[in-house]
Amino acid sequence: WTIDPHASIAICTAHADYSWDQIIEQLGVKSNLLFVRKPFDQVAIKQIALAMTTQWQMRHEREQQIDRLEHQVEARTNELSSMVEQLQDEMKLRKAREKQLAYQAHYDALTRLLNRASFYTTLSELDQSEPIMHRRYAFFYFDLDGFKKINDTFGHDTGDEFLRMISRRIQTGLAGRVMQVNDHVNEQRPVD
Repeated sequence: WTIDPHASIAICTAHADYSWDQIIEQLGVKSNLLFVRKPFDQVAIKQIALAMTTQWQMRHEREQQIDRLEHQVEARTNELSSMVEQLQDEMKLRKAREKQLAYQAHYDALTRLLNRASFYTTLSELDQSEPIMHRRYAFFYFDLDGFKKINDTFGHDTGDEFLRMISRRIQTGLAGRVMQVNDHVNEQRPVD
């Protein structure tokens, strides 16, 4: 039983050197241990052998089936884990794209300031806000005279860089002195 604890053993004997209690004490009571004493009935021995062989074979087949099922479960679990990972990656990518689209919808790509539509939305929100929010506001309108000459003379890349520089100077100059408005991309963070 050290090699195969499920092996069935039939002991056929005329008499035993040990008592039944001694044998049980030594080997234990097992369903795969059978004692048969003489006189042997050939039909009974054949039936016992068939029953024990069938029992062993069924146990062996059951263990093989359990192993196959465990491997199938493991393979399916790995497959599902991979699919979950893939879905999580796709969700992260989708969330990043949605954020990018929201940014593009509300901010000017060149200056990174609120675009015209978001500016008007913010203005409307201020107008409809609660009385405590009704304070004095100042709006600045900048017109860059001669900007077309910069584009025509130095090229659009230089004109774009000029606009970015103006935007940074405005943001730096007004930092801490401007009202916070809702960020149209990330609700938890207000922007200037």
